[in-house]
Amino acid sequence: MSPVQRNVALFVGLFVGVSIVVEYASYFWFKTFISDRNFASSFVHWPMLLSWIPAALFFAAAGTALAATLRTAKLAYWAFAFGALYSVIRIAVSSYWFSPDSGVFEYFWAYAGHAVPPLACLAGALYAQNHATRRLRNP
Repeated sequence: MSPVQRNVALFVGLFVGVSIVVEYASYFWFKTFISDRNFASSFVHWPMLLSWIPAALFFAAAGTALAATLRTAKLAYWAFAFGALYSVIRIAVSSYWFSPDSGVFEYFWAYAGHAVPPLACLAGALYAQNHATRRLRNP
């Protein structure tokens, strides 16, 4: 198996697993910590912000796993693509309803969550890569 085929196989396998886990984790996170709770009204839409936590954690861990397993010089591209693929699929299958008097912040909080997976995956991969490089230089 060539290195590219190996990377694609790892990418796809990890992607399927992380996608399933994030969906279930997000559901249970919402039911446990967000649903039926009152949050103060402000610029920060706390329920939306808190709903990003499972995706951020699991995609950062996925980025770390990609850094540990992929054999490529372009790890950042692979990690960002990993999260971006998830976000593109979520945008394609999601629908949002906004009231006619919704402000710009409602749109921001609804759509900004799609930036979390690629950014978290990229951050996890770069952190792991930087940490591994530092350990090699300073044993």
